[in-house]
Amino acid sequence: MFGKPDEMNKLTTAIGDIAVAVENVVNEWRETLEPNQVALLEAVNLVEAGYGQWCDQVWLIASDLDVAKARLAARNQFSPEEVEQRLASQRPWEERAPASDLVIHNNGTQEELVRQVRNQFTSVRQLWENGELEPSKYHRWWEEFSAKRKAERGE
Repeated sequence: MFGKPDEMNKLTTAIGDIAVAVENVVNEWRETLEPNQVALLEAVNLVEAGYGQWCDQVWLIASDLDVAKARLAARNQFSPEEVEQRLASQRPWEERAPASDLVIHNNGTQEELVRQVRNQFTSVRQLWENGELEPSKYHRWWEEFSAKRKAERGE
């Protein structure tokens, strides 16, 4: 499916309107969670699909290409060709970074990643509690991205 747009479109059609489902989940969280509770939305296509428009913060976990290749091959038992196909179907993290409020580099151990995420969460939570958390950069990025996409399609 990855690297095969027709197959991915078939899957997306079969699943239905994912964006509506994501928006509904986020709205449910906003209605049911206590003000001090946090929800986390993880999605492969969060940036490009527009799901970030319903989020207060967009974080991107990135790794160097050689690290990503090695991890993907080991985790999924992929051949080098399968690794290349999978990674070719994704936008490089550098293209998604402008839509992200925070980029965390995950080139080390799982423990290092957990430590980075916890530290950043604590910092962001403190800003939120003090009323100092800026609106997500994603919203402006999404407006620009959507306008550019429409222009490319002649809409």
